[in-house]
Amino acid sequence: MAKSIDIRVIDPFSLDENTVRIWRYLLAASDQLKSPFFTPGFAQFMARCRDDVKIGLIEQDRTIIGILPFHKKRSGVAAPIGGHVCDYQAIIGTLPDGLTEQELLKALGVSAFDFNHALSDQSVFRRSAFQLSVSRRVDLREGYESWVDTAKQSGSAVKNTQRKARKIARELGPLTFQYQDASDEAWDQFLVWKAQALNLDVQTMLSPTWVREVFFGIRKLQSEDFSGVFSTLYAGDQLVAAHFGLQSDRALHWWFPTYDPTLGKYSPGLIHLMCSIEHVAKIGLDELDFGRGEARYKHEFSNDARGLCEGSLERIGTSAGVARRFRKLGQRAIDKTLPDQVGKFTMRLGNRWLMAGRLD
Repeated sequence: MAKSIDIRVIDPFSLDENTVRIWRYLLAASDQLKSPFFTPGFAQFMARCRDDVKIGLIEQDRTIIGILPFHKKRSGVAAPIGGHVCDYQAIIGTLPDGLTEQELLKALGVSAFDFNHALSDQSVFRRSAFQLSVSRRVDLREGYESWVDTAKQSGSAVKNTQRKARKIARELGPLTFQYQDASDEAWDQFLVWKAQALNLDVQTMLSPTWVREVFFGIRKLQSEDFSGVFSTLYAGDQLVAAHFGLQSDRALHWWFPTYDPTLGKYSPGLIHLMCSIEHVAKIGLDELDFGRGEARYKHEFSNDARGLCEGSLERIGTSAGVARRFRKLGQRAIDKTLPDQVGKFTMRLGNRWLMAGRLD
């Protein structure tokens, strides 16, 4: 007997307790879906900041087997939930066998779906991608000491960071780590340092308005499966490093780290990172996820990685779909024949032209 497939699109404020419970069940069933970006709490919070959030519910025989939160832009193109501030994208659960990309997009009411941090082990994204990458992470299921021992065997980063921690404590004062720091003064300093590191002013860094609402709102948010984490490191009474991230019931996502640029010789950011890793293990989380990127510390401190991909799903016959299809074919050809720097430039250019995954 053929299985019936139904896809419904609902408003996030229409999520009932049963659907949220199913969402959490689907998350718990997969080791790939530990990130706070996948939680119903993140989607519901984004709906408080923007009015274009939709939830796609994919049902088979009247049972929800997949969930896809997204933003439906005015152009009719879908962006991943959170847009360009989101570091992970995926189908929560699975898709029914035989459901085509065209059928999915039509049911969601969109002409295309752009993604740039999608799980590459989900075939619907992998086969529509033009770029592969990884999200490095610290797997702590064997405990903090096990991670330290393994990291010391594979390189000198941990040992050097421990040495610098002793040095800064001697010269500036004893170290104090706070996993949840409520200090507004520390928060303001964090914003200044982060903006300086990005060569921006704070106002520009937090624009448009909804981005500011995300930062300040998530900082105050504490829920069952999704919380903001503002952690700090002090040497004596002096703030030396800070990090603003997201936490689920299984993972801390390393989102916006920064430190006092005048104290770079002590590597306060790495000391703060090690304190965070230790605390994450202590409170029973499975991992600290660095997100996509090739920063040196991500290589030195990680012991595992998840595959990601970038690309788009397109509906045939729509202008948005045609543009993305040609862009994808061109990008693949460039990546095969030209130097990496050219490929990266054209990829950025294409993303800017299509506003791929970005929200205004």
